[in-house]
Amino acid sequence: MRHLSPSEFVDLADGALDAARAAHLERCDACRAQAHALRMMMRDAGTDAPPEPSPLFWDHFQQGVQRAIATEPSPRRSWFVLRPMPAFASVMIVSIAIASAALYPRRAHDAPLTPPADVAMVPAAPPATDPGEDPAWMVLRDVASDMAIEDAHAAGITLRPGEAENAVLQLTPAERNEFGRLLQDALKHAGA
Repeated sequence: MRHLSPSEFVDLADGALDAARAAHLERCDACRAQAHALRMMMRDAGTDAPPEPSPLFWDHFQQGVQRAIATEPSPRRSWFVLRPMPAFASVMIVSIAIASAALYPRRAHDAPLTPPADVAMVPAAPPATDPGEDPAWMVLRDVASDMAIEDAHAAGITLRPGEAENAVLQLTPAERNEFGRLLQDALKHAGA
């Protein structure tokens, strides 16, 4: 049978060595001698106390510490430590100025707002030509009539976010009413 490993000697010292390995320890002189040496070493280590230093050591140690403290120059205090409130206030003022300049930019052409004068509403002039008869609109209508929404996206015809909403907001009330009526008709025909 093989000799005890170092970890098994640790188990022996802890009292956790299994019975089969303990039986080997009883039969093997080399393992028994090493276990005895381990027990002696642990006993010696447990009984020896560290020696006390000489009584003069503490006096010399205290004097050395006091000399080191006395010879060390005192740290220089910065102006920031001596006057923290003005420095803090200065930093806050600069921070607020930078933040307000970044958040609320003032342009040279910005003028103070004055209330608008009463202006008479002039009705918009009717379009010069009917969009149904305009040749440019007819070409666009012919091209768009055969195009599915997927084809429009593939052709690069897209809307940026918010463009449709902005276009609806720019309609006059009469145009909005007509747009709503057209949408309702389209939804009825689509079966929605």
